[in-house]
Amino acid sequence: MPDNNNTKFDLNPKCSLVHLLLPAALIASVAGVAAFIILIIPDFNIYWLIVSPIIIAFYQAPAVYIYWLWKKKTGRLLKTNSSCEDKKVN
Repeated sequence: MPDNNNTKFDLNPKCSLVHLLLPAALIASVAGVAAFIILIIPDFNIYWLIVSPIIIAFYQAPAVYIYWLWKKKTGRLLKTNSSCEDKKVN
């Protein structure tokens, strides 16, 4: 019987797809920009010029959420306590 404690790979289903989150965030970002161009540019006028930053932010929201999930799952979120301790000068 093989020993399961000495395996190299983590077979946890929660962590198995974490490496796909960053490419998914990039694809969602490109899709958001493409959707903005396809839907807004043909009828572009001064109204769309004023409202376009809000619309772009709306289309980029899924990409930002997926990127946040990737940072959370990989442990790359900044810790506020450690950043304050690093700035101390002795």
